[in-house]
Amino acid sequence: MLLLGIDPGKQGAVSAWTGDRFLWVKRVDNTKEDVIGVLQWAKREAPTHGGLSITIERQYQARGVKLNPATAEVLMRSRFLWELLADVLEIEATLVWPSTWQSKQLAPAPATTEKGRKMTTKMKSIWVANHYIAKRDWSDGEADAALIGRWYARIKAAENF
Repeated sequence: MLLLGIDPGKQGAVSAWTGDRFLWVKRVDNTKEDVIGVLQWAKREAPTHGGLSITIERQYQARGVKLNPATAEVLMRSRFLWELLADVLEIEATLVWPSTWQSKQLAPAPATTEKGRKMTTKMKSIWVANHYIAKRDWSDGEADAALIGRWYARIKAAENF
């Protein structure tokens, strides 16, 4: 099955997996054209992989609304754009809270950097992506999308076992 892990944040990205094998990750501007392009590609590729399923990170907005309402609105619109267009294209979409995938995927990351500084969530995400997916220069959006996809691939594998 072809699986997409989607981080619709400001620096959004999408990762593609087949079963538990990582295929690619790509930065995506959260425009209607870019989102439709990714979803249409996935729908075309799905038959060769035995189906298609996507997971979209829910954007946590409570803190953001208070600090920066405009940013929170952009994040929510991005998530709803992915969700709406997946529905229009009849693609199964699962929503996941950040804490759900992060609690499983970020656990291997060390608590501090080599210099003793506390690792932020973004730093942990990039560290885990480098150590468990592929060595590359990850943006935090790309790392999150890849780890969301990795989490979802494991969930789907457990369902099919």
